[in-house]
Amino acid sequence: MSYIGSLLSVGRNWTDPSTETGFDYEPELRVTCFHDPPYTFVTRHANGSVSFDGYLFDIWLLVAEALRLRYRMVPAFNNGYGSLGENGTWNGMVGELAYGRADVALTWLFVKRDRAAVIDYIDAVSVSESTTAFYTYHGSAAMPALSAQMFGSLMRPLHVDVWWSLLAALVVLSGVLRASLRFNHERAEERHNVAELGWGSCLFSCFQSVMGQGWHTVPSSLAARIVTIFTWLLGIIISVSYTANLISYLTVVRHDPPLYSLRDFVERPDWQLAVPPSYSVIDEWRTSKDVYERRMHEIVVRKERLIPLDSLVEDSRLTLQSKVLTYIDLRTLSFTIGSDICSLLLVPNFPVNTKGSYMLIARNKEKLKEHINEAMSKINEAGIIQRLQEKWKITGSTCEPPSAFQALSFGNLLALMVIVPFGVITSVLVFVGEKAWKKRKSRRARPKQGSDLKVALKPKLAALEMKYKAF
Repeated sequence: MSYIGSLLSVGRNWTDPSTETGFDYEPELRVTCFHDPPYTFVTRHANGSVSFDGYLFDIWLLVAEALRLRYRMVPAFNNGYGSLGENGTWNGMVGELAYGRADVALTWLFVKRDRAAVIDYIDAVSVSESTTAFYTYHGSAAMPALSAQMFGSLMRPLHVDVWWSLLAALVVLSGVLRASLRFNHERAEERHNVAELGWGSCLFSCFQSVMGQGWHTVPSSLAARIVTIFTWLLGIIISVSYTANLISYLTVVRHDPPLYSLRDFVERPDWQLAVPPSYSVIDEWRTSKDVYERRMHEIVVRKERLIPLDSLVEDSRLTLQSKVLTYIDLRTLSFTIGSDICSLLLVPNFPVNTKGSYMLIARNKEKLKEHINEAMSKINEAGIIQRLQEKWKITGSTCEPPSAFQALSFGNLLALMVIVPFGVITSVLVFVGEKAWKKRKSRRARPKQGSDLKVALKPKLAALEMKYKAF
């Protein structure tokens, strides 16, 4: 390894094997770890041999070479970080050290008081800054279901106050337009304009201006034309603002969280919890004052609605399902399922735990712990740990940043496209209604027309009657 080779010349000066502080004659150390990418990789081969790799293993190689430690790797299969069971015993890496089955554990754990009572932390240098939080799968379907909320998205580019203000402006402008036509001088406004532009026509004409449409009848008076000019200016401002905000709204990815609290999760039996069984937060839930956190602990212990996240890809991919609440360090999960972790959405208002994590060492090894801490401090000062973090992608973004441009999908424009059939249906209904109304009106008018004709012909009938009587 290039990192180790570049450091060996410096590391030999840290400890002198001829001095009492050297560890050349120290008994062989048992170093344990489990498969936990990218921190440690434990691979079992077909011939029965086991190979090790990973970020923490590289750090250990540097420390062991610098201190000239003798050690052997002890793989721990189907193990975890370490949590306290119901019977009061420790499992995972903490259990390996607490019960004397190992001397050093290559893992990354937060400092907790109950763990510190049975093991020690190599705490001179934090091996990583870990963030554990709750995530849900937001999906990637481009075709959303029709809903009232989807149609409401057409109103969101402008605040509700803007819509009400626009409506009020249309009413005021139409009223001023009608008044300027109705009460203006006869020479200033033509009479047929006053007759055609009633209250309803003025309101509809102002609406046409906002929508960028022309008028069939143009006012002649200067006062009425000034109203039309300002109506057009209002329409231009609203149209440009709405279009710009609508494009921004549709091209920016937004996801509404399906859960807002642990209570929401606990009270929904169709939801599942995905969490590594050895996470320390499970012990915190057990003794929490929050009743819903204690219910979360019961879910884990009883293994009901539980998806235990191990290093298996099949188990990890279960987090990419709907109605699954995942609690994990997202970077750790990325080495199992890759870029698919970008489909997981951080749940707001849920607890987020960000702390420095450390490797572990068994109790009563103060001298060894002191020398390992000193070696890791020098490695850190030399910038080697930072380079190892970059190599194994311990730091940095786990997902690529979104592009500056996002093409509009059919799902984005579905609410707009539905306006077309909605308009067609509305037009047909209005057409049918108009036909029915005119037909009914014509039927009522027929008897009246007949009676009017009889009245008009009555004098002629009377004259004819007089004529026949004369004969």
